[in-house]
Amino acid sequence: MGNILKTGVNTDIEQQKELFLSTLLHDIKNPLLAQIAGLKFLKSEADNILNKEQKEILDLSLESSEHLSELLLSVLSIYKFENGVITLNKKYFEIDTLVEICIKEALLLARNKNVSVSFCGAKKSVYADEEQIKRVVENLLINAVSYCYENSSINVEIKVNDENIVLSFENYSPEIPKLTAENMFEKFVSSGDRYAKTSMGLGMYLSRKIIEAHGGRIWLEACAEKNKFIFTLPLNLQKIGRVIFD
Repeated sequence: MGNILKTGVNTDIEQQKELFLSTLLHDIKNPLLAQIAGLKFLKSEADNILNKEQKEILDLSLESSEHLSELLLSVLSIYKFENGVITLNKKYFEIDTLVEICIKEALLLARNKNVSVSFCGAKKSVYADEEQIKRVVENLLINAVSYCYENSSINVEIKVNDENIVLSFENYSPEIPKLTAENMFEKFVSSGDRYAKTSMGLGMYLSRKIIEAHGGRIWLEACAEKNKFIFTLPLNLQKIGRVIFD
């Protein structure tokens, strides 16, 4: 009898904790989005008003707010995945087209480091949650660009075997410590400190949750200063072509 009572109490506490966290995250998100919108408006009107130093401060404020927004979204998504709240909205879409879109969005950051992105893609329609898969691709691309050496290259590839479609993101970057590599997709594990970057270690964990929810697998192949992140989705193949983005 005591065990039943204890279980009930624990359940109530967990529900209250989940409600508090969910409410808190949503309450923070709305004013933050309003702040970002305001900063973007100011930036669009700033050319003839602000000096160079003031524009830099505005850019940094906007960048920090967008980073906080992305972090908040990751925390909320992880919470939903871990509590079975998220339902995957699956549909057919072209995975190679999605990857090309994500690469083009990452080109500004890549060009700032004089980094080219090579994409060898299998043209194929997949049945998955397009928004969630886009988050994984974006995360792996930004990660590859952020940590790669300047004046280097990133290779993105889509292959298909008998059972899966396989997406890989390879860059040339500082060697990842063995312990970090082995736990890369666990919560709060990040190589950011080693490379003087700010990270909560949630992006890779969330990516694993998304891929596993699709019945796939995600892992890291680390070899000295050549690192490749790979994930699979159940799928098939048609045509392969290569595009160079620089």
